[in-house]
Amino acid sequence: YVSLIIVFYIMLFMIILIYYILAKIFNINFGMVNTMNFFIVMLLLNLFALSFNVCIVIFTKSRHTSGIVNVLIMVPCCMLSGVFWDFHIMPENLQAIGRFMPTRWVYICIENLQKTNSLSCVNTYLSAMVILSIILFVISFIKLKTTREV
Repeated sequence: YVSLIIVFYIMLFMIILIYYILAKIFNINFGMVNTMNFFIVMLLLNLFALSFNVCIVIFTKSRHTSGIVNVLIMVPCCMLSGVFWDFHIMPENLQAIGRFMPTRWVYICIENLQKTNSLSCVNTYLSAMVILSIILFVISFIKLKTTREV
């Protein structure tokens, strides 16, 4: 099980690496001086996405169901976090919910990195993503151990 997670994370790492290299080759402006910070934030986003998807797969019984549940959770999370439209046009109660979404944390990290070019200003959000990823992995392992299904 752990080997599958490692393989999937390596594949996600390669996707981000290819995107980053192509962006550098074509001189895409990230809006920040140290673009390696962007790379680090994306790697932590991939860690969260992997842990979230593993957790969904463990709790669902079929691939079809896990795909549906993933979409039913991620689309509203992206809506509430301000990925699809400006975060500040939503009502205050929706903004309060959106502040707890990891996709919002990534959005804030990138905005702050564009302003300050320092990872130290986004350590709280990055740490929260790592902690949440660890919690989701632990929940997945506990559920897998109790059901004894691989």
